[in-house]
Amino acid sequence: SIYINRKYPISLRNRDIRTINGVIHQMERVIAPREVSLATILKEQLEGYESGYVVTARIIQACGLLDTLSKIRDEVYEQLYLTGMIEEKTPANGLATMDGGYSYAPEHRKYGFTIFAESDEFWQEAIGKPAEDITPEDVQAWVNSQGFYPEATTGTDFRNPSNLLYQYITYHILPFKLAPDRLVFHYNEKGYDYVGSPGRLSIPVMEYYVTMGKRRLLKIYESPESDGVYLNRFPITDNSRHGTGHEIGCDQDKVGARVMREDEDLDKRTALNGYLYEISTPIAYDEATRNNLARTRIRMDCMSFFPEVMNNDIRRVPLTDAPHQWVHFPDDAEYKYIGNLSINEGSTFVYYNAYNYKFGSLCGDEVKCVGRWELVFTLPPVPKQGTYEVRYRILTNSNRGVAQFFFGDRIDAMPAAGIPVNLTLGGVDPITGWMEDTGTDDDADAEADKQMRNCGFMKGEESILILKNPGTTARANVNRNIVRRIITRQTLDPDKTYYLKMKSVLDTETAEFYMDHIEYCPKEIYDNPEQPEDIW
Repeated sequence: SIYINRKYPISLRNRDIRTINGVIHQMERVIAPREVSLATILKEQLEGYESGYVVTARIIQACGLLDTLSKIRDEVYEQLYLTGMIEEKTPANGLATMDGGYSYAPEHRKYGFTIFAESDEFWQEAIGKPAEDITPEDVQAWVNSQGFYPEATTGTDFRNPSNLLYQYITYHILPFKLAPDRLVFHYNEKGYDYVGSPGRLSIPVMEYYVTMGKRRLLKIYESPESDGVYLNRFPITDNSRHGTGHEIGCDQDKVGARVMREDEDLDKRTALNGYLYEISTPIAYDEATRNNLARTRIRMDCMSFFPEVMNNDIRRVPLTDAPHQWVHFPDDAEYKYIGNLSINEGSTFVYYNAYNYKFGSLCGDEVKCVGRWELVFTLPPVPKQGTYEVRYRILTNSNRGVAQFFFGDRIDAMPAAGIPVNLTLGGVDPITGWMEDTGTDDDADAEADKQMRNCGFMKGEESILILKNPGTTARANVNRNIVRRIITRQTLDPDKTYYLKMKSVLDTETAEFYMDHIEYCPKEIYDNPEQPEDIW
């Protein structure tokens, strides 16, 4: 039979009943959505109504996180929207590609969370006690024995952010509501056909999210070779100039933790504000994980910076109506909707879902802004102290503006990062140094890449397709309008919060700001004479 949410069977006899405007299926059981929070689901574990994750529930309770996980929505924003204090529909003059000329504010500001949890079965085997007898102290002793967080304190003040148990469990929690089909996004990666064969994967895709507690990176990964979604997987890929881009191997200590998103009982751990997934093996932000991340070019869609866009079903929603294609966020003077973004008064900052528009952006979506924009992004942390390049990827056109970039760890005193950047300049302009690949002379192509880097630019990525031009990658695009700009190259500290500010320098309110994704590239990759950075 066919089930809805793995639990509610569709009738074998009375289904596929066609009507004028749709199809009717008879259900054998009433679909009763559970309007509960993750905190309620955890309390059901603690009280014995459900089982399997009582140890995780006990840890979260001891660390004082149940109240946080009970939050459903921002009631202040709710009232402002309902009373017309939030501008519902805005004419964003200057956004030339906007259908109908309007963008729409989100109706709600919901909270969301995702918990990745070891099962009670794991804890019983690791600690040697029945789950009902395992205490937070037992778990902390086990975590300490693994050497995961040597700088953390080991007292019983579990609510202290410096406490070992608190640091361990908060790395398992994201302030993002990630549904099973939204842990990663498959759209325009090379070799993937999201229309014809959406279930057949091609090259790896991944997301990087910042966890709760101390700001740390968690990598979520999927490829056909991994055969599932994994946390902190660091495989070997065939990423040479003429490679396939596929995963070709993975050392045993880099396999990562599998996310059991196919679990038939997942609906019991699905709440209004999030999900609790079982994972196959423990995760920790230990030295090995940070070392692996520090040897990785970390490419982050800018929408992954903002929990609000996942928690309110804004990012990559498969809907084409205007309120879902064009979403604007209130500026700071109206209401600070996005926690990790500051929008100056009078600017219209818009998320362009661009579903089915076949753009060459990572995941096919992008953000824009018009007005005399001054935007400050709170960036994710780097994994380890070291020298990194920070890069900004843009799809250029004549609608863009000119931006002065600022970068630093003091939001009130950020130094300028170079001279103003003309966001209209793509590879067609000779200042970028863009040269078409020969495809046959690797040395010549590598030298052309080096010359382009000397100008502060890089080509687009071999891994991303431009769906409007079938078979064409962002690197090879004939319009040359996709480039990466090197914003800065400096030593970064994982314990500091860095900000990126973009400020318009033009005397106009219609020149666009544009953003797709940011890259952190460690010196070990971009300045490696033995193994130069790949083109993917």
